[in-house]
Amino acid sequence: MSLSQLGGGPTFQNHIQGTVGQFTTPAGKVNYLMTKARLGAEATDPERRLTQHLAPVREVIQAEELDFSQLLQRDLDDHRVAVNLVPYLLNPDWTGPAFFPPIVAIALPFLKQHPSSFPNLGLAQSVSDLGLTWSQQDAGQHLRTRRLLGANHDFNPVALGQLWWNSEFCRIVVVDGQHRAMALLAIDRTVRATWQDSGGARYRYFYESRIKEILKDSKNISLDDIEVPVTVLWFPDMFGSDKDPHKAARKLFVDVNKEARAPSESRLILLSDSELANILTRTTLTQLRNQATDEFLPLYCVEYDNPDTKTTQSARWSALTNIHVLKQMATRVVFGPPRYIKKVDTQMGKREPEEERNAFMRTQLSVDKLFPPTLPGDENFARDKLGNLSFPESAIAPLADAFEQSWGRALLTLLSETLPFKAHAEALTKLKESWLPDDTAATLAHDALFSGVGMFWTLRDSASYYQEERAVDSTAVKPDVVKAWDLIAKKQSEFEELRAQELLGSKSKRLAANQLYQAVNTHACQLGLALTLGTLHTLAREGDASVVAVAQRMVKAINAWMTSKTAGDYDRRVALAKRRDGFPKSPLNVIANMDAPRAIQFRYFWLEILASSQAAPELAGTLSSTVVGQHRDIARRAYLEYVTGEKEKALKTSAPGLTDAERKSQARSSAASELQMALLRWFGLTSSDWEAWKKTPAATAPPTPASSHAPSSDADADVSTVGEEMEDEADGESEETVSIEDLIAPDSE
Repeated sequence: MSLSQLGGGPTFQNHIQGTVGQFTTPAGKVNYLMTKARLGAEATDPERRLTQHLAPVREVIQAEELDFSQLLQRDLDDHRVAVNLVPYLLNPDWTGPAFFPPIVAIALPFLKQHPSSFPNLGLAQSVSDLGLTWSQQDAGQHLRTRRLLGANHDFNPVALGQLWWNSEFCRIVVVDGQHRAMALLAIDRTVRATWQDSGGARYRYFYESRIKEILKDSKNISLDDIEVPVTVLWFPDMFGSDKDPHKAARKLFVDVNKEARAPSESRLILLSDSELANILTRTTLTQLRNQATDEFLPLYCVEYDNPDTKTTQSARWSALTNIHVLKQMATRVVFGPPRYIKKVDTQMGKREPEEERNAFMRTQLSVDKLFPPTLPGDENFARDKLGNLSFPESAIAPLADAFEQSWGRALLTLLSETLPFKAHAEALTKLKESWLPDDTAATLAHDALFSGVGMFWTLRDSASYYQEERAVDSTAVKPDVVKAWDLIAKKQSEFEELRAQELLGSKSKRLAANQLYQAVNTHACQLGLALTLGTLHTLAREGDASVVAVAQRMVKAINAWMTSKTAGDYDRRVALAKRRDGFPKSPLNVIANMDAPRAIQFRYFWLEILASSQAAPELAGTLSSTVVGQHRDIARRAYLEYVTGEKEKALKTSAPGLTDAERKSQARSSAASELQMALLRWFGLTSSDWEAWKKTPAATAPPTPASSHAPSSDADADVSTVGEEMEDEADGESEETVSIEDLIAPDSE
């Protein structure tokens, strides 16, 4: 016991007072205290001190140590705060009266910046203080609540209350109005010169000079007149070591924002506990964050903080993948629906029966081995009712763990070890390790790429704002935040050279490598690889090989093909690049766009690679090469039909005079010719292989020809039998083509 506790209960450093009340939400009962925070000269009143204790999540939990399962909300648009909200508070003359809706914060337990739990809340007792009688409850040294009592020791009609806490164990974390709170904090820290003593020192460069300039130019500003309403919440039923107030806070945050400005999809994935797919996605991110060794790609290769809507590719050049791709990959291999896994020629549609998806999940995660038929709990829950939107809290940890050890680990293996992805991650790591920030701009740029959550987007917006300022005032001084953005752009070139070196062995091949990554860093490519994993694990697995073992064999097989030699100058490492400016010649990938539905076509590419003679030895004992070849044949036919359809659409514009029959015939012929040429150049596919494939029934593809794709030695590939129409590009490609009717056996019509 400390000396301060002799002769009494625990002592508390900080307190606020105001009107108290209670309401009920899906997160449970919530108590609240309405008060205010203010600016002004140094003072000891609770309102003045509250300003200093309002904590954005990023200052309570450092991004480097953030656990995605504990996340509340973390990204702050410092640019918007600095250029909009700070002037709004400090310049009432031109903005009108400064008024903010209440900032909402929650009292939450922390221990050394890690989320913890509150002690049990003690019984209420009557205490006297300053001539008033209060009903008081203590939760150890973490928190104390008080409610004013009347003459009969009932609650006083004047709902006056107090909240006391110690910052060592409890923090007042902002969950709504974080930008308003940051404006208040930024002004306070600038005026009192306390940035360095706060948890947000790295963000001072967005605010300090701008605030000082406003204060210098505006002589009539009275900081004492600036105050903001604050509502502080706590959960009365979340005291005790077995309770999780942080989870309740996450749920409350999502509920509060449902009817307000919609949070970005990235944020909802990070926050929502109502959808199992979101929880599994966060499990994957946490798996990357907590990896003890460099088993998988580093977390800074993943874009998970984009405030915008999802896109076909990550917006940040340093990102290999993003949170939307991870969710789609997890969703498809776990929830299916099974037709997308078992039928490689089925296109993605909108109708996906929920129970079909849930039943598939129960199979993929072996739910029957995780739980008894009825899950115990406050309310019994039938095991066969578990689904994406239906699960008891007791089931979350076992399901997440089962995913992490199986499909989650397998997906990360694919993203970490497949040659193009591995080269990207290793190049980015080399950039990080060789970059030693030596000034403010470099530190900001480094943080934006490797650690500062939300920093990248704030620097982007600051740079855009500076360009607008320059258009009005050419003498505007470039601030450090804009210099940081310029440095990020410069580092992109350096990274791309490192990536070309890692993948292709030469920095001079940067443009070729960039063109490949325009395809492989997309939703279509990565989701297509996940679908390939799901298909082969379900249909081609030999014995009881685990999904992780299947992924490991797939990676070895793909890499073996990519690093093997062709008969010409076709480097298989860039085989998936989409053609641009004549590169690559005879492209295999002619997909019009790279969004998620095109994952079906990309699965064909992966199957084509895995069915090759170079890949086959790496699959032996784990996957049946015969079955892989069968599904490659089906997927190839579907891809040919897709390309035919795209060409037919294009001809409607380029050759409007053609009849429908002429347009269809021309599209079919062109698509078949181009695909045959691509398979010759990239896979060494002979004309006899092509003819054999043409004769396989579409619905029930037989085993692939013994020759597979290519002779045992690509260097000796016999291309002389391909036909005169398959001349080398150097001599020009002939217009003579094979019709689509010849590709489809009569009994498959």
